[in-house]
Formats: sequence, C-alpha cells, structure tokens
Amino acid sequence: MTRTRRSPSTRLCPVVANVELYDGSRELVEVDVVATAKGMVCAQQDVDGREWFAWVPAEQVRRR
Repeated sequence: MTRTRRSPSTRLCPVVANVELYDGSRELVEVDVVATAKGMVCAQQDVDGREWFAWVPAEQVRRR
C-alpha cells in the first residue's frame, strides 16, 4: 500500500473488500473506494491514524 494525502473534497464510497493479507490468508475488510481503473478499485483504509491505499480487483469488492 502507498501512503498519500486525500483532498477534503474527495468523495468516498464505502465497500467491503475480500483481500489477501501478507501471510496469504484472506479477510473481508471495510474500506472506502477513492479511485477506479479498468477492472480495479483503489481502496483506502485508516490504520492507526494513517491512510493506507491498495488496488483491489473490482470483482473482490461489494458495496456496504
């Protein structure tokens, strides 16, 4: 994931993403979509007061 700053005007879309963790296990996590690309979404999650971002395949994401 890449740390970056988000503009206060950025609209977030709350979703649940089925992601693979560093240990290879999978988990459903509540995140916000901040960008999209063909077949992918950029998910943002607040972790310990920091914003983290990851690109996730769109088929692994559903609206909350």
